[in-house]
Amino acid sequence: MQTTVEPLADNRIRLRVEVGVHDIDHAFEHAIRDLGKDARIPGFRKGKVPAAVLKTRLGNEAIVEEALRGHLSTWFGRAMELERLEPVSRPDVDYDSDPVAGQPWTFTAEVTVPPTATFPKKLALSAVRPSAEVSSDAIDARLERMRGLAAQIVPSDATAAATGMFALIDFSSTVDGRKVKQGSATDYQFEIGSGRLLDGMEEAIIGMAPGETRTVDVELPADGPDKRFNGKTAVFSVTLKELKTRLAPELDDAFAKEISEFETIAELRADVERQLQERATAQADGEYRAAVLTALGAAATVDVPELMVARRLDDRLDGAARGMAQRGMRFDEYLRMTGQTVSDVAQQLRPDAEASAREELALKAYADRERIVVDDASLEAFVHEQAEAEQDPEEMARRVLASPAARESVREEMRLKRALDHAVAVCKPLPVARSTKDTLDEGGPAADDGVGDGSDG
Repeated sequence: MQTTVEPLADNRIRLRVEVGVHDIDHAFEHAIRDLGKDARIPGFRKGKVPAAVLKTRLGNEAIVEEALRGHLSTWFGRAMELERLEPVSRPDVDYDSDPVAGQPWTFTAEVTVPPTATFPKKLALSAVRPSAEVSSDAIDARLERMRGLAAQIVPSDATAAATGMFALIDFSSTVDGRKVKQGSATDYQFEIGSGRLLDGMEEAIIGMAPGETRTVDVELPADGPDKRFNGKTAVFSVTLKELKTRLAPELDDAFAKEISEFETIAELRADVERQLQERATAQADGEYRAAVLTALGAAATVDVPELMVARRLDDRLDGAARGMAQRGMRFDEYLRMTGQTVSDVAQQLRPDAEASAREELALKAYADRERIVVDDASLEAFVHEQAEAEQDPEEMARRVLASPAARESVREEMRLKRALDHAVAVCKPLPVARSTKDTLDEGGPAADDGVGDGSDG
């Protein structure tokens, strides 16, 4: 596929696309096969009509129409990818003659593309640089979790059940005198306070002595396995058989030897600190890059097309639905539970979609401004490096490099990454007081405007 771009007024372009013989023949083959699925021609079974007969009976016009219907949008999309352009309007397609099997074919498409962002002549970037400091408390907390994981559950000599202990119980239940089969268990062990039992049962167990039996009224869930008892009140008889407690080892050299390759607790602590420091540094770097990108977006002057925002908003809605599905909840169920509509959720996600589109336009303009390019050697080396994780690295790399659209997509991805690397390098970091928690789950800091000069890149 060969493409050329002619700039027009008002952010419009005329894209000239020459489609190769292979693609044209492929489109005709598909068209004939698809039309043949429903064609009813005397003497032939449905879907079994020979191609030559179909061509004669249906006529070339119908086949051309089907070929273009099924493939023209794909060719246009590939051409836009080759030129690293995103359409923000429907294309106006034109051509001088219909495609012919065995011959290349050319069409043109006029379409609106996003405007080019501009920056001040003297571009100054600054952004908050998070601290990557790891506190002693974070190290202590990690060691305590490791200690907890190594703990053993041992019999307790306590005389009364309390939150945090482990209880071994037998229980049974009845509703209106009828036994609830799913509401009985023997030698059931759980941690008191974990919330694993129905509401009311754990409270009844607290204070019980081993060997004691209590009864408690509990409302069964409305969606239980036995519909006969859903939502009804059951009488549970609970016998506490044994109390146990978690016994954690001491944080000493013996503990270090037991759970790691280190000989002393000091060495283990140093390794924990190193791991937390690596994570904290990686997160701080990621947050800083995001802040620099935000600063680029804020510094750019550009009218973001609504269609760009709408596409990114759709992506975020799809992502939200997939995330809920992974947690076992349908998106419509979430909307019903929260009393929201899709429009309500879209309104919440819109600012992020708008910022994403603005930052993308800004980053592309910055890459152009700094004349950042990716040569073929760098591109091919990157593709081979990324393909190493695949089952057949050579085949994967070959497929990517053999596809002009895939090559240019990877090239643009690399170009924009290099552009952000450049912006990060010239941006003035602004410090902020921050205590890096072990969980490292806080959100990224906001970017700020300042006086750092990034114009000499």
